[in-house]
Amino acid sequence: MLERAFFFSRRIWYNGKKYTKGHLNLTRKIPYITILLTFLSISWFLYVNTKYGTTLDNKVLYQNGAILGQYFTPTEWWRLITPIFVHIGVDHLISNMILLLSLGPIIESTIGRTKFLLLYLLSGIGGNLAVLHFNPDVLTAGASTVLYGLFGFLLIQTFNRQNAVLRNLSSTYITIIVINLVYTFTNTHVSVVGHLGGLIAGAIFGLIELNRN
Repeated sequence: MLERAFFFSRRIWYNGKKYTKGHLNLTRKIPYITILLTFLSISWFLYVNTKYGTTLDNKVLYQNGAILGQYFTPTEWWRLITPIFVHIGVDHLISNMILLLSLGPIIESTIGRTKFLLLYLLSGIGGNLAVLHFNPDVLTAGASTVLYGLFGFLLIQTFNRQNAVLRNLSSTYITIIVINLVYTFTNTHVSVVGHLGGLIAGAIFGLIELNRN
Protein backbone atom coordinates (compact mmCIF):
# COMPACT_ATOMS: atom_id res chain seq x y z
CA MET A 1 0.00 0.00 0.00
CA LEU A 2 2.84 2.37 0.85
CA GLU A 3 4.49 1.70 -2.51
CA ARG A 4 1.20 2.21 -4.34
CA ALA A 5 0.64 5.54 -2.63
CA PHE A 6 4.21 6.62 -3.39
CA PHE A 7 3.76 6.06 -7.11
CA PHE A 8 0.37 7.77 -6.95
CA SER A 9 2.05 10.92 -5.68
CA ARG A 10 4.82 10.69 -8.28
CA ARG A 11 2.27 10.40 -11.06
CA ILE A 12 0.47 13.56 -9.97
CA TRP A 13 3.70 15.49 -9.85
CA TYR A 14 5.65 14.38 -12.87
CA ASN A 15 3.17 13.33 -15.54
CA GLY A 16 3.78 16.28 -17.83
CA LYS A 17 3.91 19.85 -16.67
CA LYS A 18 0.41 20.08 -15.30
CA TYR A 19 -2.13 17.78 -13.66
CA THR A 20 -5.80 18.72 -13.49
CA LYS A 21 -8.47 16.91 -11.51
CA GLY A 22 -11.88 18.38 -10.71
CA HIS A 23 -11.36 22.03 -9.90
CA LEU A 24 -7.73 21.54 -8.92
CA ASN A 25 -4.87 22.66 -11.13
CA LEU A 26 -1.38 21.59 -10.06
CA THR A 27 1.77 22.85 -11.72
CA ARG A 28 4.91 20.79 -11.56
CA LYS A 29 6.80 21.70 -8.39
CA ILE A 30 9.91 20.54 -6.63
CA PRO A 31 9.07 19.70 -2.99
CA TYR A 32 11.84 21.81 -1.47
CA ILE A 33 10.52 21.60 2.10
CA THR A 34 10.16 17.81 2.00
CA ILE A 35 13.67 17.49 0.58
CA LEU A 36 15.06 19.88 3.21
CA LEU A 37 13.39 18.07 6.12
CA THR A 38 14.59 14.71 4.85
CA PHE A 39 18.10 16.07 4.40
CA LEU A 40 18.15 17.50 7.94
CA SER A 41 17.00 14.21 9.47
CA ILE A 42 19.52 12.09 7.56
CA SER A 43 22.36 14.57 8.12
CA TRP A 44 21.72 14.76 11.87
CA PHE A 45 21.56 10.98 12.11
CA LEU A 46 24.88 10.61 10.28
CA TYR A 47 26.46 13.32 12.43
CA VAL A 48 25.42 11.67 15.71
CA ASN A 49 26.35 8.19 14.53
CA THR A 50 29.75 9.37 13.27
CA LYS A 51 30.59 11.37 16.39
CA TYR A 52 29.35 8.92 19.03
CA GLY A 53 29.33 5.61 17.17
CA THR A 54 25.71 4.93 18.11
CA THR A 55 22.19 6.32 17.84
CA LEU A 56 20.76 3.86 20.35
CA ASP A 57 22.15 5.22 23.60
CA ASN A 58 19.68 7.33 25.62
CA LYS A 59 22.35 9.70 26.89
CA VAL A 60 23.64 10.34 23.38
CA LEU A 61 20.11 10.85 22.07
CA TYR A 62 19.27 13.31 24.84
CA GLN A 63 22.47 15.27 24.32
CA ASN A 64 21.59 15.59 20.66
CA GLY A 65 18.00 16.79 20.80
CA ALA A 66 15.70 14.08 22.16
CA ILE A 67 13.18 15.06 24.83
CA LEU A 68 12.75 13.68 28.34
CA GLY A 69 9.90 15.32 30.19
CA GLN A 70 11.22 15.02 33.71
CA TYR A 71 14.26 17.12 32.78
CA PHE A 72 12.43 19.60 30.55
CA THR A 73 12.56 23.30 31.41
CA PRO A 74 11.01 26.28 29.55
CA THR A 75 14.50 27.49 28.63
CA GLU A 76 14.86 24.32 26.54
CA TRP A 77 11.74 25.06 24.47
CA TRP A 78 13.65 24.01 21.38
CA ARG A 79 13.36 20.39 22.55
CA LEU A 80 9.74 20.51 21.43
CA ILE A 81 11.08 20.65 17.85
CA THR A 82 14.49 18.94 17.77
CA PRO A 83 13.23 15.39 18.56
CA ILE A 84 11.58 15.19 15.13
CA PHE A 85 15.06 15.20 13.58
CA VAL A 86 16.57 12.64 15.98
CA HIS A 87 16.16 8.93 15.19
CA ILE A 88 16.81 5.80 17.22
CA GLY A 89 18.64 3.42 14.90
CA VAL A 90 18.83 3.21 11.12
CA ASP A 91 15.58 1.25 10.72
CA HIS A 92 13.71 4.00 12.57
CA LEU A 93 15.21 6.62 10.26
CA ILE A 94 14.58 4.70 7.03
CA SER A 95 10.95 3.83 7.78
CA ASN A 96 10.13 7.43 8.69
CA MET A 97 11.94 8.91 5.69
CA ILE A 98 10.21 6.54 3.25
CA LEU A 99 6.85 7.63 4.58
CA LEU A 100 7.84 11.30 4.55
CA LEU A 101 9.02 11.09 0.93
CA SER A 102 5.77 9.35 0.03
CA LEU A 103 3.37 11.74 1.76
CA GLY A 104 5.35 14.97 1.79
CA PRO A 105 5.60 15.94 -1.89
CA ILE A 106 1.91 15.70 -2.71
CA ILE A 107 0.75 17.45 0.47
CA GLU A 108 3.37 20.17 0.01
CA SER A 109 2.39 20.71 -3.62
CA THR A 110 -1.29 21.10 -2.77
CA ILE A 111 -1.26 23.23 0.40
CA GLY A 112 1.97 25.10 -0.34
CA ARG A 113 5.44 25.10 1.21
CA THR A 114 4.71 27.46 4.10
CA LYS A 115 1.59 25.62 5.25
CA PHE A 116 3.30 22.24 4.86
CA LEU A 117 6.24 23.35 6.98
CA LEU A 118 3.80 24.74 9.57
CA LEU A 119 1.85 21.46 9.57
CA TYR A 120 5.09 19.51 9.97
CA LEU A 121 6.38 21.55 12.90
CA LEU A 122 3.04 21.89 14.71
CA SER A 123 2.42 18.13 14.46
CA GLY A 124 5.83 17.46 15.98
CA ILE A 125 5.28 20.01 18.74
CA GLY A 126 1.82 18.58 19.44
CA GLY A 127 3.20 15.07 19.77
CA ASN A 128 6.09 16.14 21.96
CA LEU A 129 3.82 18.21 24.22
CA ALA A 130 1.65 15.13 24.70
CA VAL A 131 4.69 13.07 25.68
CA LEU A 132 5.87 15.84 27.97
CA HIS A 133 2.58 15.84 29.84
CA PHE A 134 1.58 12.16 29.84
CA ASN A 135 4.93 10.31 29.66
CA PRO A 136 7.52 12.57 31.30
CA ASP A 137 9.75 9.62 32.18
CA VAL A 138 10.04 8.35 28.58
CA LEU A 139 12.80 9.54 26.22
CA THR A 140 11.21 10.49 22.91
CA ALA A 141 12.73 11.02 19.46
CA GLY A 142 11.77 10.59 15.83
CA ALA A 143 9.59 12.05 13.09
CA SER A 144 6.74 9.65 13.87
CA THR A 145 4.84 12.38 15.72
CA VAL A 146 4.99 14.47 12.55
CA LEU A 147 3.99 11.61 10.27
CA TYR A 148 0.96 10.91 12.43
CA GLY A 149 0.19 14.60 12.10
CA LEU A 150 0.19 14.14 8.32
CA PHE A 151 -2.11 11.15 8.83
CA GLY A 152 -4.46 13.29 10.91
CA PHE A 153 -4.43 16.02 8.26
CA LEU A 154 -5.24 13.47 5.53
CA LEU A 155 -8.06 11.89 7.53
CA ILE A 156 -9.79 15.27 7.62
CA GLN A 157 -9.38 15.60 3.84
CA THR A 158 -11.89 12.78 3.43
CA PHE A 159 -14.47 15.55 3.83
CA ASN A 160 -12.71 17.95 1.45
CA ARG A 161 -15.00 18.74 -1.49
CA GLN A 162 -12.78 21.46 -2.95
CA ASN A 163 -9.49 19.59 -3.36
CA ALA A 164 -9.87 16.31 -5.27
CA VAL A 165 -6.21 15.32 -5.01
CA LEU A 166 -6.11 15.54 -1.21
CA ARG A 167 -9.45 13.73 -0.95
CA ASN A 168 -8.22 10.92 -3.20
CA LEU A 169 -4.89 10.76 -1.39
CA SER A 170 -6.79 10.39 1.88
CA SER A 171 -8.72 7.46 0.42
CA THR A 172 -5.51 5.92 -0.89
CA TYR A 173 -3.84 6.09 2.51
CA ILE A 174 -6.78 5.10 4.72
CA THR A 175 -5.62 1.48 4.98
CA ILE A 176 -2.04 2.34 5.90
CA ILE A 177 -3.28 4.89 8.44
CA VAL A 178 -5.45 2.25 10.12
CA ILE A 179 -2.56 -0.26 10.08
CA ASN A 180 -0.26 2.28 11.71
CA LEU A 181 -2.84 3.09 14.38
CA VAL A 182 -3.21 -0.61 15.20
CA TYR A 183 0.59 -0.91 15.30
CA THR A 184 0.78 2.03 17.71
CA PHE A 185 -1.55 0.38 20.22
CA THR A 186 -0.02 -3.09 19.96
CA ASN A 187 3.70 -2.26 19.99
CA THR A 188 5.24 -1.54 23.37
CA HIS A 189 8.29 0.15 21.82
CA VAL A 190 6.48 3.15 20.34
CA SER A 191 5.14 6.29 22.00
CA VAL A 192 1.36 5.96 21.91
CA VAL A 193 0.72 9.43 23.36
CA GLY A 194 3.32 10.97 21.01
CA HIS A 195 1.64 9.45 17.97
CA LEU A 196 -1.83 10.44 19.14
CA GLY A 197 -0.64 13.95 20.00
CA GLY A 198 0.74 14.36 16.49
CA LEU A 199 -2.41 12.85 14.97
CA ILE A 200 -4.67 15.27 16.85
CA ALA A 201 -2.46 18.28 16.03
CA GLY A 202 -2.52 17.38 12.33
CA ALA A 203 -6.27 16.83 12.39
CA ILE A 204 -6.84 20.23 14.01
CA PHE A 205 -4.66 21.86 11.35
CA GLY A 206 -6.69 20.03 8.70
CA LEU A 207 -9.99 21.20 10.21
CA ILE A 208 -8.81 24.80 10.28
CA GLU A 209 -7.76 24.60 6.63
CA LEU A 210 -11.00 22.89 5.68
CA ASN A 211 -13.08 25.64 7.30
CA ARG A 212 -10.99 28.36 5.68
CA ASN A 213 -11.58 26.84 2.24
